[in-house]
Amino acid sequence: MVHLLPAAALFWFLLHCSHVLGQGGVSITPTRIPLSLAAGDPAIVEVTLINGSEEPLRLRPQVLELLDGEEPGPGLSASERCLWVEPESGELSLAPRASQTFTFRVRPAPEAAPGTYRFALAFIPVLEKTGGIAFTGGLASLLELEVLPTPPRAGISFVILLPAFSAVVLALLLAALTIRRARRRNGVEEVEVLREREP
Repeated sequence: MVHLLPAAALFWFLLHCSHVLGQGGVSITPTRIPLSLAAGDPAIVEVTLINGSEEPLRLRPQVLELLDGEEPGPGLSASERCLWVEPESGELSLAPRASQTFTFRVRPAPEAAPGTYRFALAFIPVLEKTGGIAFTGGLASLLELEVLPTPPRAGISFVILLPAFSAVVLALLLAALTIRRARRRNGVEEVEVLREREP
């Protein structure tokens, strides 16, 4: 079941990808990642998170798909296609004034239809207070994944195969004919030898 999350709150991720978290300057780079893959092919993408604040941060990565809906702007969904994008871990800790690279493994399903799919590679602050994960104040990078058409399987053309097959058959026929002639000659020579030996 596709679960649509509030588009108004989460679309903020993409409009303000380098927005500050709280009072400090926490940002993500790159803000947009174009990627082209054939269905079933794997790849790794990297983002760098920079904590410019004086406070340590705990962030939880989350992958959300952008869907075009009837509301103004796209909606974000925790769809089944989000399983194509796997974060390296379930949480990230950022020390004050530090940066860290975080990776996502991308692999569209082998049966994925060709087309462009957009995902928010989001990082949401983990709050110690009651209320758990907050959806406001997060930041994200936009992954634009183009799934390419599956190339046709390489095969031997019948046009190429037919002359090769004909050449093999012709060579076998010539070999059989040569052997037959050789046997006949040997037979004739044997008969002539026997006749000469007869009294």
